[in-house]
Amino acid sequence: MEDSQLIIQYLEKVFKVNPNTHLTSKERAIAWAIQKWIEEFTYRLNVYTRWVIFNDDMIRIQSTCPKYMKIPIRRKVESMLHAVGVGRHHKEEVHVKMVNDLKQFSAILGDWKYIMGDQICDVDCAAFGILSQVRWCTPSACPGNALLQGGELRNVTDYMDRIRNEFWPDWGGIISKAT
Repeated sequence: MEDSQLIIQYLEKVFKVNPNTHLTSKERAIAWAIQKWIEEFTYRLNVYTRWVIFNDDMIRIQSTCPKYMKIPIRRKVESMLHAVGVGRHHKEEVHVKMVNDLKQFSAILGDWKYIMGDQICDVDCAAFGILSQVRWCTPSACPGNALLQGGELRNVTDYMDRIRNEFWPDWGGIISKAT
């Protein structure tokens, strides 16, 4: 499934669980808006960062990707990102926007356990997936990655660690098999 909202709906249906039941209708709307911002903007900034700015590094990291695909992947990604607007910015602007997004996310999260308070909800699932890519799958030369690794946004990294530890206690084993 190519869309986190479809994945979440599928999992809610199959496992008969809805992590948003504790939210009021206004809180659900706010969570939805935050989720869409992260899915539609932060995600694309990170795609641009990984597959345009740091394309060579990503191809090297993705050792299963044949080298002859390097240029076609980059061209396809650039075209898609240009169409949605993110690809019309210079790499420095994309870096500034990514750093700003992460700082805004940190401000929204504040000292809460999860984005909407003490209980996890859909927006946390989507945010974790996208922020994980920035933190653990983007080259360290990326200012967004550096910001998360540098400790300035400790509340965000604690949030990510909390979700990882609570829902993927076998994370280390999974990662070691993937590398």
